[in-house]
Amino acid sequence: MEDYITHLKASHSNIQETIRFIDQKASIIFGLVVFVLGASLLMYKNQYLLPVSPGSTSIKLSVTPWSVVSGTFLIIAFGFTTLCTTSLYSCLKARGPSSNKELILFPINIKSAVSIKSLYNETKDPTKTEDKVVEEYEDQVYAVGVIMSKKFQYLNRLMTFFAFQASFTGLLFVVVCLHSVYC
Repeated sequence: MEDYITHLKASHSNIQETIRFIDQKASIIFGLVVFVLGASLLMYKNQYLLPVSPGSTSIKLSVTPWSVVSGTFLIIAFGFTTLCTTSLYSCLKARGPSSNKELILFPINIKSAVSIKSLYNETKDPTKTEDKVVEEYEDQVYAVGVIMSKKFQYLNRLMTFFAFQASFTGLLFVVVCLHSVYC
C-alpha cells in the first residue's frame, strides 16, 4: 500500500509540473501573438496610413486594391488574435476540485470547524486513514489529469490559431512588400 501511495504522490506531482509547463508555454505563445499583431498593425500603418501634409499629425487612409487586400489580411489576423485570447483564457483559468467531498489531504471544500474536527477524528484510525488517503490521491490524480487534458486541448487550439494569425500576417507582409516594389 505504501508503494501505491508513493506512486500516486509522484503522479500527482508530475501532472502538476506538466500543468505549470503548459501554462508557461501558453503565456509565451500569447506574447508572440501580441508581437505579431503589433508588427502587422505597424506594417499596415506605415504603408497605407499617410500624413495629410508633411509634418501634419492628421492621417488619411490610402484606399487602393493593395490596401484593401492588406486590410482584409489584417482583419483576419486580428480575428485569430481574438481566438488566441479566448484559448489562452480557457487554458489559464483556474479550475477548482470537481467534487464537493470533504478531504483530509486537500482541505479545500471544508466549510466549518466542525467538519475539520470530524475529519481529524477519522484520522485517528490508521487503517481508515490509509484507505482514505489512497482514495483521495486517486480522486486528485484523476481530477488533475482531467484539468491537464483540457489545458492541452486549449494550448493546441492556441497554437493552431497562432499559426493562422502568423500566416495571415505573413501574407500581409508579402502584399506590403509587393506594393512597395510595384507602386
